[in-house]
Amino acid sequence: STTKILTAYVALKYGNLDDMVTVSENAIAALPADASVCKLQAGDQISLRDLLYGLLLQSGNDAAIAIAEHI
Repeated sequence: STTKILTAYVALKYGNLDDMVTVSENAIAALPADASVCKLQAGDQISLRDLLYGLLLQSGNDAAIAIAEHI
């Protein structure tokens, strides 16, 4: 979706791909049951680079929220 592409753009422009991001409870709690996700868990630590892979390849809404909170 356009929103995910823009999220990736902002992350690439303002983020550091090697940053380690801790996934918050909010990133996984607010998603509907039928949402496309990467199956992230609260407390997971994952690089911004890997979150971008999850965002763009899996269309992961949980990854999008984790990226947005980090940036």
